Amino acid sequence: MASECKHLVGFIPGGEVIAADWNEKLLAFVAKVDDFNVRGQRDQICHPGHIAEYKFCTHCGKPIDRAALGLLTYSQAFDRHLAARAATDGQAAV
Repeated sequence: MASECKHLVGFIPGGEVIAADWNEKLLAFVAKVDDFNVRGQRDQICHPGHIAEYKFCTHCGKPIDRAALGLLTYSQAFDRHLAARAATDGQAAV
């Protein structure tokens, strides 16, 4: 019996990412981008890089259905990050 492919779904600086790890690693990357956007206005810091969302798995060649796998898009991840940051900023002000 052949093992099920874990589907490489994209590249985030640091390496290729399988479907099971995508959301967690994307949210961590978005936090780095947000930090760059804030600190980069006054300090010279390195750009965090770019992501690539694959349309096909590089292992098995099957098309990747991002919605069926429950994968976040970059904009969805950034919205979640901003919401979490607003919640923690609101708690810090109390």
